[in-house]
Amino acid sequence: MTATSKRRYLKVLPEWFNLKKYERAAALDAESWNFQIAIRCACFDHLCIMRSPKPYLSEWDGPILKALDSLRSNPIATANSPPFDDAAFSWCYETPVAAVRPMTRWDLYNIDLAVKLGFTPAEAELYHELVTDESPFAIVSVVNLALNDWRHSTVDKDCIPSTTLPIMIDLRFPNKVLKQHFEIHLQRLRRRRGGRPEEAKKQSPDLDKWGKVGILPCVDLLLWGKELDSRIPDSVLAKALGPQGQVDEVMIRRTVRPLAKALLSPDYPTRLGALAYSDRAQRGEVRHRGSAKRQSNIALAKTRQPDQK
Repeated sequence: MTATSKRRYLKVLPEWFNLKKYERAAALDAESWNFQIAIRCACFDHLCIMRSPKPYLSEWDGPILKALDSLRSNPIATANSPPFDDAAFSWCYETPVAAVRPMTRWDLYNIDLAVKLGFTPAEAELYHELVTDESPFAIVSVVNLALNDWRHSTVDKDCIPSTTLPIMIDLRFPNKVLKQHFEIHLQRLRRRRGGRPEEAKKQSPDLDKWGKVGILPCVDLLLWGKELDSRIPDSVLAKALGPQGQVDEVMIRRTVRPLAKALLSPDYPTRLGALAYSDRAQRGEVRHRGSAKRQSNIALAKTRQPDQK
């Protein structure tokens, strides 16, 4: 008997499943979707740990199982409420990382290390001399025929095949010019080896469609299958997600199931997180403009008040 034949198939839906519970998913924005998927990833990852030959973090077993029960009662989880306020879900509240962001010290360390590893002994000595000399004229005192090329060579090649590259922005120029130059630079990067990773070819998530085709309930059913160490046939998923006929078995096999599985993997949620960052940043800008306008109105009102003697 093969391993495939031993696999248990779940042909009956669980009692807790009710598609109507997921109707609110149609109104979720990117940040809310990001949180809903994050907590399910936490549950999925820990279920894998619990079933591994050497399980660990046993103190999280209880909160994870409570979270699964909670999601089956109310699948649209509320942030910072029990059981999702447990340490097992702490990373789910991290601020999404922007695709364009300031360089961190950790980034600088890794770039510096990569650059140094590519130096010849002579270049390493030159590098050390330049970065340790406090005089702004140190560079002109160094005799090196290739100095000009060395000064203007970029570190992008040292970061390849990394998909995160450093970039310099000169704020003395207006936004229009900076945007044009960024577009030119981006086109050049895309033409380079490794400049178009496979992830970049994927379309941005269509969150409205996710709600209509039942991505979230499909994720929860896959979690249920993982908990029971069993597989749910496409026909059962189609029966669960498409009672009105809008989702058939072919769509389950080609679209819905692969996407639901991808959302439980370590890679795809970062793409969703980029949309979540955009949503959060845009709301922050709206609040900032509103606050600035209120402050301006208050200051204007004070200037119009008659002098009180």
